[in-house]
Amino acid sequence: MSKKLSREEIERKVNDIIAYVLQIDHSELRGDAVLSTDYQADSLDAVDICIQLEQEFDIEIENELFDTAHQMKVSDVYDLVGERL
Repeated sequence: MSKKLSREEIERKVNDIIAYVLQIDHSELRGDAVLSTDYQADSLDAVDICIQLEQEFDIEIENELFDTAHQMKVSDVYDLVGERL
């Protein structure tokens, strides 16, 4: 991305992707929630989320993270994106 996004913009876009992939309402998303235990995300959901994050933010996420991303907290996903911008 050409311009640096604020934390709020990152959170909003990440929330949009997570809510879309997991088909949940935005109001259910919490930063301390774990994707797998709180939203029943599985490894395929995690791959879908990672691919969409890469496309939306024009970043690269290591393949190793694709397998474990469903075990991350939502706030960890925000951090992951922020570190790669």
